[in-house]
Amino acid sequence: MHKSGDKLRRVIVDLKERDRIVASLHADQVGGCHCGQSATLRKVTERFWWRNVTADTRDYVRSCAVCQKANPRNKSPPATLHPIPVHGIFHRWGTDLVGPLKETANGNKYIIQILSGDIVPLSKQKSHR
Repeated sequence: MHKSGDKLRRVIVDLKERDRIVASLHADQVGGCHCGQSATLRKVTERFWWRNVTADTRDYVRSCAVCQKANPRNKSPPATLHPIPVHGIFHRWGTDLVGPLKETANGNKYIIQILSGDIVPLSKQKSHR
């Protein structure tokens, strides 16, 4: 950075140095803080200049993996809860059939799990209508 009188002059950067400068000012342990597009652009343009500096800086920050994970806009909102009406005891049942498993001495290969947590051994897997 050069200062001539009251005018602040910025360094014109070579093509090979641009990515290194933006990466350093955005994500480096010393100068960077993953502060977003505007803050990174402000840091870069205070000291440096090149054609398309704004677009290059914004593209770099948009592609930053750390920023993408931390950005609340990239996270889906929590699902809304819908209460399930209860009309009485044992109104709803949930079941799950597990197996085939290793056969027991009684010839059971499957387990049916009921929502209440009860486990009932079965010798065969059949469904009745």
